[in-house]
Amino acid sequence: MPPTFPDRTFDITNYGAKGDGIADCTEAFRKAIDACHQAGGGKVVVPAGVYLTGAIHLKSNVDLDVVKG
Repeated sequence: MPPTFPDRTFDITNYGAKGDGIADCTEAFRKAIDACHQAGGGKVVVPAGVYLTGAIHLKSNVDLDVVKG
């Protein structure tokens, strides 16, 4: 059975990410994942675009939803 997640969304652009292929979005990913985890879980949304980032570390109850563009 697939995992279930709380019905909360955390859009990385609300945490400073820009899908322009130029800006470093590592901190925005970290902030969105941390906020989602601290809220008890949900979905971290990555809208269509090109996001430059270092390593991404997921946490419990965090569903990473990457929108194809």
